[in-house]
Amino acid sequence: MYDRYTDKLRAFHLEGEQYKPLSIVDNKIWIPGIKLGLGCWVGSYRGLNRRWLRWFDENDQWLQTPKEQAEAKAQQAEAEAQRAESAEAALALLQEKLRAQGINPDEL
Repeated sequence: MYDRYTDKLRAFHLEGEQYKPLSIVDNKIWIPGIKLGLGCWVGSYRGLNRRWLRWFDENDQWLQTPKEQAEAKAQQAEAEAQRAESAEAALALLQEKLRAQGINPDEL
């Protein structure tokens, strides 16, 4: 249970016929049955900056939102494009040096 007014997270598990509280550490709980955790995260989501419930993985890393996934893919694509540009520039420089020595790189 999460109270958004007090930002308090509580969790329970069924033991016999009673619900017993689960241990909350750093406002996070781990759920072994689904290999995920749920915790309180502070940040901006959908234009609101506040405390939110958020899933995390076995490495204690928050799972990315769809927007974060898209941003990460865009950054990766940009980095790959920069690497390709650098490789093309290095190739052009090497070709220039070969031509300066009288070697036609297109014939190699």
